[in-house]
Amino acid sequence: MYDHISWEEDALTINISRMKNDQEGKHGYARHVYANPDNPGLCPILSLSILIFSKGFQREGSDRLIFGEKKSAKDRFSKWLANILKASAELIVAMGLIISEIGSHSFRKGIASALANNPGGPTAINIWLRAGWSLGPVQSRYIFEGAGGDQFVGRAATGISLSDPAFANLPPHFNNKEDPPLTLEQWELILPGFATFYPESLRVALPYLLASLVFHKNWLVNNLPSNHPLFLQRVWTSGILDELQTRVCTGVLRNEESGMVATGIPPHVSVCQRLDRVESRFDTFENKMNSRFDEMPSKISDNLLNNFEINGAIPLTTSFIGDAISKLRVELVNDLGGGHRGREAPFQSSEASRQQGPDIDGMTYPWGGGIHPVPEGFRFPVGNVRTLWDLWWDGQQAQGIGPYKYIKGVDLVNRKDKCNLTKFSKIMEALTATASTLGLIGPTRRISGMTVSERDDLFGKSYTKLCMDMHRVRLLEDLDKRKIGEMSSLDFMTSCAKLGIHALGNGIACVSKIEVWFDGLLT
Repeated sequence: MYDHISWEEDALTINISRMKNDQEGKHGYARHVYANPDNPGLCPILSLSILIFSKGFQREGSDRLIFGEKKSAKDRFSKWLANILKASAELIVAMGLIISEIGSHSFRKGIASALANNPGGPTAINIWLRAGWSLGPVQSRYIFEGAGGDQFVGRAATGISLSDPAFANLPPHFNNKEDPPLTLEQWELILPGFATFYPESLRVALPYLLASLVFHKNWLVNNLPSNHPLFLQRVWTSGILDELQTRVCTGVLRNEESGMVATGIPPHVSVCQRLDRVESRFDTFENKMNSRFDEMPSKISDNLLNNFEINGAIPLTTSFIGDAISKLRVELVNDLGGGHRGREAPFQSSEASRQQGPDIDGMTYPWGGGIHPVPEGFRFPVGNVRTLWDLWWDGQQAQGIGPYKYIKGVDLVNRKDKCNLTKFSKIMEALTATASTLGLIGPTRRISGMTVSERDDLFGKSYTKLCMDMHRVRLLEDLDKRKIGEMSSLDFMTSCAKLGIHALGNGIACVSKIEVWFDGLLT
């Protein structure tokens, strides 16, 4: 549940209150999860950030389950794992593994075995405690978990080598000594339900999840598919990620600006980091020495030539040459001294901002002998209803795409995209008709004149009412089980077709024949 997630120092914490061998929760404690900023593909913080910011409509008061009900989450994970194994069969066999022996428990077995067999890594006892395994009737009475041991296990589980100074990497984060990165209004803009749906404990972690998105923005563009749901969310289309680029901090071991210090670090990692710093300084010193010695002949020559005049030469004495060399030596020492004396500034980095899209003032694109609101070859996205609702009114301004409500069939080249546009246009008609029935809009109150928060409230009420009528349920709890917040527009249409629902001018109604293909929404 979202209530079990929070943030402590430089790590995400997950509070596991009960386990199979601890049903009463006597030994429950928070597990620490760390970022791996050097390898975004393995970073659990970035992965969770993508999941949360890609979520659809979250109804206030609904269950705060991240992955849905236990059974459905288990089934989805099993299907995902089966598909991955099938698609990567040749690679897995080449690694000497047997596909039939890989299952959901392989993850727990694999990471525990890797950590236990890593020289200098966490102790077996700390690994067992984190995994929730029993130490035996005697040991369990005398050996208990502690933050330091779990932090070491959690950091080692990120996949960073213990002998690498990067083991002490800090997660991307904002400087808490400065003003908050976003106002409450901005949080509600990029993550609707920030103050009403998401618990206070998770809200502590959300700035760090957002910082991870900002820091890895270029990587996400280059590695996620172009139709990934994240690219359609307000957090992406609003341009806020670009605005926050300069405010993200990171570092190794400690960041002097933000004051964040790495936890779960064994002593030898600190020594390793210091040695790496010394090696880096010697390399810098050597490069400067070579550079200055290469310049020495020309500087001596320049000093000598400066003592000649047109009318004749100035006497050149041994003392003069000695003074010139001494002066050059002082300059050399001063130049080199600045390279290895003094404290080194804390390492900080951030990914370069991605180039902005075209100018959005006009938001028109000439192609095909006409002017269009989208570029040639634009693909109409397939996302959850909530996401497309936002795009319908706001578009993707950061990408130079205006509100989707201005897109017509002639603006799309692909036939499937034209079909999807028609379908979603009818969903919008059903939503606005429902809003009108509920008295949320009228002649003097139009959606286009609403603020974002007002429009969010309208969508929540209208979509909930529409889905309750569609599924013929009376209790909101029954509606939550159907995961309507994550339902894609195409799934929504399919559900309507199966239930034989069509739109009327003043709302929706049910018809008896299931075979009806949502004619009211398509005609």
